[in-house]
Order: sequence, then structure tokens, then C-alpha cells
Amino acid sequence: MRLTPVEVAMLAQVNAARAAAGLGSVRVSSKLQNASAAYARTIIAHDRFAHAQAFQRGTGFRSVGEILALCPRGRAQIRAVVRAWLASPEHRPILLGGQFGWVGVGFARGSMGGHQTAIWVVRFGSG
Repeated sequence: MRLTPVEVAMLAQVNAARAAAGLGSVRVSSKLQNASAAYARTIIAHDRFAHAQAFQRGTGFRSVGEILALCPRGRAQIRAVVRAWLASPEHRPILLGGQFGWVGVGFARGSMGGHQTAIWVVRFGSG
């Protein structure tokens, strides 16, 4: 399991947001990392931006949360994505979920709908 430099940068921003909220850092899980990276590539390959069906299955975690982001022009936009997640009533409780201790960070670039796009898939696990 290897994180790309851009995935390492996203992990740092996720943990910085958690620290600012008084939470501990999340650690990388190889199962969540592999699944997140694979799903980011799947979104691009199938040109379909949507949450995975039954993404908790086979992870070994009691609970799993998933947050996604789509960035136009294939740019990673790490800080902007984390700010958007923090401002979102649906994504903030996952990003700042105190029950989560594990994470996987997936990133992929490619063409969706004829436009260069970057995709983030971040999955958190507890238990």
C-alpha cells in the first residue's frame, strides 16, 4: 500500500482539520486505502460520480464513512475540497467523526463527460 504524494497531502489536510476540531489523527488502513484508490479509478473509468454500493462490505470495520469530491480541470484542489467538506452538513460529520480512527485516501485523474476531472474518494473506518 503506497499513497501518492497528492494522497499524502490530502491525508495531511484531513488530519489538520481534525486537529483543529480537537480530534486525533486518522491512520491509513491498507484495506481502506486500496479500496479508495480503486474506487476513484472506477469513477473515472465508468464516467459515473456516485457513492459506492455497499462499500463497507469486506473492510473489517464496524462502521465506514465515505466522502467524495469531483474537481474540474483535473486539479487536486486539496484545501478547497477539505473546506467544502467542512462546510457540508453531510460531509462534515464524516470528516470530523470522532469514532473514526482509520482512513483510505484515493485520487484519480481522467476524462469524465469529455472534460479533464480529478476525483477524491476518502473512506473512514471505526472498530
